[in-house]
Amino acid sequence: MHRIAPFISLSIGVLIVLFLLEITHPKIAIVAWVHGHSNRELDIFFKYYTKIGELPMIAGSLLAIYLRKKEWFKYALLAVVVNSIIVQGLKFGIQAPRPFWELGDSFRSIEGVRVLRSLSFPSGHSAAAILGCGLFASLLNNGWHQVLLCLFALLVAYSRMYLGLHYSLDVLVGIGIGLANLFLFLYLKRSADQ
Repeated sequence: MHRIAPFISLSIGVLIVLFLLEITHPKIAIVAWVHGHSNRELDIFFKYYTKIGELPMIAGSLLAIYLRKKEWFKYALLAVVVNSIIVQGLKFGIQAPRPFWELGDSFRSIEGVRVLRSLSFPSGHSAAAILGCGLFASLLNNGWHQVLLCLFALLVAYSRMYLGLHYSLDVLVGIGIGLANLFLFLYLKRSADQ
């Protein structure tokens, strides 16, 4: 696991910060802070950037692993499937509404962002971005590249709050799920390598 220690260390650090925010601030205050630091340019940027956390991140990392380390592919695919099952299971089990539906007219809408009627908890984009970037990071030896990949994934997670599609707890748990499935991948890969 030390091979991607920079990625994992930064992810865990952000998890700790989000957890501390979560236990010391009401969820509405965190959403209000994020929306208080918004502008038109960021609206446009995050409206498109958030889509990276969908299929492109997972498909890109799976393709990279398949092309560079075929023997790891089945473990990466298993981690992706388990990630999706956990996220969807929690969404349908908990059935938490998205911020827009709870805050109503007081919520700042962003032009061109479709407010989803689907469930909020946990953030599937955050889980997919962390897992996808972590899978890709497992192919890299350069710690700074891993840090950049982690920041890339964390920006997807932030975009979900910025766009009003998730609360910080949704993102916190999504990052945790993605990280747990990255550990699953690393464990299976290491066991097979021995």
